[in-house]
Amino acid sequence: MASADAPDLKGPLWDFALRFYALPGVAPACLDLQDRFDLDVPLMIAALYARIQGRIVDQAAIATLAASTAGWRDQAIRPLRPIRRNMKVSPWMAAHSAIPAWREGVKALELRAEQIQLAFLGHVVDGLRPDGRSADEASLRATLVLVMQHFADPGVEPPEPAMTLITKAAASAT
Repeated sequence: MASADAPDLKGPLWDFALRFYALPGVAPACLDLQDRFDLDVPLMIAALYARIQGRIVDQAAIATLAASTAGWRDQAIRPLRPIRRNMKVSPWMAAHSAIPAWREGVKALELRAEQIQLAFLGHVVDGLRPDGRSADEASLRATLVLVMQHFADPGVEPPEPAMTLITKAAASAT
């Protein structure tokens, strides 16, 4: 078992994340929510996984998950994202043949940083209280709503198609 100092980078949460994210439409829906609401996608995946594992996922659990990796997210993941994106759209960057391979390297670093975040989140998920109930689409949707409320401005309604797609995908990725 990995400790908080040496997280298991290929644990069950990572396996769930790979299955979930590979489902049709999930990646674009997650990226849309990330861009529009500043949603922390690894945290969302961890919260859905926690619910699937029969853990209580309430506002306090979401806050605990968010606080546990806020520094990593802000100092490692978020700085990489605009670098990668700018390389894709910058005419100067597109004009140089070495840039696409370098961009893929930055993309791999960003993915590795998210993998590390998921490993630490998995450790937190293990510590959430169990509730003894199995997850269904309604409880997964409620979890997703709590995550969205944590990140979106008050009163902002998340897009229904993305909410439904992500809920169904999480239920089928178990």
